[in-house]
Amino acid sequence: MKKFLLFCLFLSLGIKAFSQESQPVSLDEAIRDSAQYLAGTMASGSRVLVLNVSAPTGELSNYIIEELSAGILNYRTLTVVDRKGLEPFREMGFSMSGELSSETALRIARMLNAQSVISGSVSAMGNYYRLQVQAMAVETAAIQGTQTSNVIIDKTLSAMLAGQSHASAMETPQGTSGGNNAKSSSSGGKFALGVQAGPQFSFGGDIINIGEGNYSSKGNIGFYASLYGAFAFTSVFSLQTGLGLSLNNGYQNTYHNKGYGYYYDSYTEVGKFSVLDIPILAAFTFRPAKNLFIRPSFGLLISIPLTDLEMTAQLPDFEQTTHDTFTFDSFPIFGINFGLGLGYRIGPGNIVFDIRALVNYPLVTWANDWWTIRNCIPLLLGYEFRF
Repeated sequence: MKKFLLFCLFLSLGIKAFSQESQPVSLDEAIRDSAQYLAGTMASGSRVLVLNVSAPTGELSNYIIEELSAGILNYRTLTVVDRKGLEPFREMGFSMSGELSSETALRIARMLNAQSVISGSVSAMGNYYRLQVQAMAVETAAIQGTQTSNVIIDKTLSAMLAGQSHASAMETPQGTSGGNNAKSSSSGGKFALGVQAGPQFSFGGDIINIGEGNYSSKGNIGFYASLYGAFAFTSVFSLQTGLGLSLNNGYQNTYHNKGYGYYYDSYTEVGKFSVLDIPILAAFTFRPAKNLFIRPSFGLLISIPLTDLEMTAQLPDFEQTTHDTFTFDSFPIFGINFGLGLGYRIGPGNIVFDIRALVNYPLVTWANDWWTIRNCIPLLLGYEFRF
């Protein structure tokens, strides 16, 4: 366990170092990241006011405020205060696209019965822009979280910098970075599509009731690949399903009798088979640090055998090797699936390391005293896109 924790630590540090070298993201991706971060950081049920964004143009400020409010609202963990209540303050001369002091922001939020106030800024950084979004507690003026993103100058951002209206920017043609992202940002990144692969360590084997003797079992090392999709109901809870290809499942069993009259003294058998898995998982995402998340999951496992159980037995007493094939008793096979994921935000998605446990029982029965079970642990590394 200690080695595994150290591995996860080194992996997260390596991912973080790599991410620092990654290219800036689009404006819509930056807004989506900020909405996800705030929804996952702030206390569930809080009333939040997206107050102002200091930006070069009013169009850019309004666009970020509207998209950020929609993104936070879609996660359904926070209550977003209606911005119609800000009209009296505009009439008093307050600009929501310029700088506001912390005292003024807190006073406005307090008058609108908000528990937290969210503000932001956009500033030029050479060949890209930097978007910073910050949440502050109204009662204590404590900073609750800050998200900073580097933003490329795509068509959406260019339109806003030129003073183009929100509606015109949303008409950017499909296939450009502005057209698709402008639409997807309001979805809050609720959908994910991921692919993973890695080694699989099987601990399945036979449960044998044949009398006296010494019996031992160990698993095979195989390969596992997974394609999955997920839908986030909130910033914490999501449902995930997909397809998993499990190759070289099986076991290696060794039996030594104690001289009670059996016709052999020992034998060794090796069983192998392949399976297509359909997991249905409840996943819970927790964010201990910016861009870093931990995701435990558990649920039902539906498995469809792709091959029969191929068993090779070596009988040294007879200098003989036998080959047998067994058909699985049921179709499909049900089991359980649980695991722990560690991820880090890079670009439009997450790089994710998963350790999983898959259990099916029984798979094959023979003579009422022999069951083949499947226990395997895949270690998977992959990438998931959010949209």
